Amino acid sequence: MTPQTSAPRATLFDPIRIILTLLVIIHHASITYGGGGDWYYKEAGAPEWTRNLLSILTATDQSFFMGFFFLLAGYLTPVSLARKGETAYLGERLWRIGFPMLIFGHLLQPVTVALSRAAQGSDFWATLQMLFAHGEFGLGPLWFYQALILCAVAWCFAPRCQTGFLSRLWPTNFHAQIALLAILTSLFAFTLRLAVPVGQNLIGMQIGYFGSYIVLFVTGALVARNRLLENITWSQAWPWLVVSALTFPTLWAYAIFGGAFEGSSWRGGWSLPALCYASWEPFVAAGIILGMLAFFRSWRGSGSAFCQRLGEASFIAFIIHAPLVVAASWLVQDLAAQLMQRFLLAAPLACLASFTLGDVLTRALACWKMKRSASSRQTA
Repeated sequence: MTPQTSAPRATLFDPIRIILTLLVIIHHASITYGGGGDWYYKEAGAPEWTRNLLSILTATDQSFFMGFFFLLAGYLTPVSLARKGETAYLGERLWRIGFPMLIFGHLLQPVTVALSRAAQGSDFWATLQMLFAHGEFGLGPLWFYQALILCAVAWCFAPRCQTGFLSRLWPTNFHAQIALLAILTSLFAFTLRLAVPVGQNLIGMQIGYFGSYIVLFVTGALVARNRLLENITWSQAWPWLVVSALTFPTLWAYAIFGGAFEGSSWRGGWSLPALCYASWEPFVAAGIILGMLAFFRSWRGSGSAFCQRLGEASFIAFIIHAPLVVAASWLVQDLAAQLMQRFLLAAPLACLASFTLGDVLTRALACWKMKRSASSRQTA
């Protein structure tokens, strides 16, 4: 069987990218107002009910949204690699996602930090000037692009998977495959967190979450040949939606009645809370991911021009959202007294600003490319 060489341009990927990017923006806004996680700017004094509610949101997001991004990235890798070759493919990856990393690190990182300090009372311009003078650099949310470059290099130079050997070991039943992937992800995440617990950064990335990222990237790359992600049906998805729905409350029941998450043992180590958290994530994620794939496979709006345009804008929206989230949080400080009310104002404002500016920059970049191409043809 020859490798697939035509790009799997599935219209269902556009709305999925839009939703995942929106969730990233909302996720970071929720951390600002008490949700669990790390972010540039956090407001103090969140009541317990706000912290609990927003932490449920961030934990649910974390179980699937970045893993879904890695699944899609892996799915698109073999086609691009086969068409371009290793050298051209890696060069394109370094340009497409390496250049935005430099822009963010040298420009948007200091702007975001200055905005976060201004929201706490510092002078924005003086802080920004100081940060530029001291060479402030950081990748922030673009750790994802750093990880994608590492995945691309690994896929190009790692020994090729022996698909014949794998096929003899791998179950043929779809649901058995998903169950095995969830179990493997649980064990991988638990093992990683023995060395690098959740919340601990290593080279700018939280390695404790990379169990699902690596498994899903490799899975996406392996199933790309048969275009599996574009053909998930409701009959395949609904049992896992039930599994996700039944799994979802178990973590919170364990936390409330068992007191398992009062400390930090759930973050990693040889502990039952750590194993439960590592197992909870993939079983919740399975139904959400399969359900989204099944839904957008049949959704008529997936192929609309508007959806495609937002899908294209989501790339830049992801890159620029960090300073916009912090700016939105700063702007709504005096508009509401309660932190939950501020979250409900800041999150949609940041989403709107990120996609609007992302669309403007995407259109401008497309026009520049067209003019450059036309100029090159005239010169030739």
